[in-house]
Amino acid sequence: MEELLMKKLFTNTVLIKENLSKVQQVLMDGPQLMRWNPAISSLKNGTNNSFIIHRNDPAINSDEVLTIESKDQQVSYRSINGRLEYQLIFNLVEKVGSTLVTEDFYLLKDETLAIVFLQPIAKQAFNRNLNGLKRIIEINK
Repeated sequence: MEELLMKKLFTNTVLIKENLSKVQQVLMDGPQLMRWNPAISSLKNGTNNSFIIHRNDPAINSDEVLTIESKDQQVSYRSINGRLEYQLIFNLVEKVGSTLVTEDFYLLKDETLAIVFLQPIAKQAFNRNLNGLKRIIEINK
């Protein structure tokens, strides 16, 4: 992957009562996004493990292309072609009977206004989605 300017905007964490392998599997399954991110209206397969996402609800990015990659105990979502380009990195740590998920949100370009105005809104929205992921995984145990 090319080197990009990455500025961390925020971090969210959640403890999911499921093993690391299952959590990683759900994060890597692009179509599952619609189950735990309710703002997504449609999701179509793109190329090279990417997905074309559209939202009808108000969002920072109404449309974006999301590429999903995995390495070791980390899953990365890279969003381009939206108003705000970002990378969301999920670090997974297995605990006894659970997985600690730490979600770090990085801006891929210098967006000073985004940092000032969008950080609290984005942090809350992404945290809500992260807790949606937890619910989906734990309900389907």
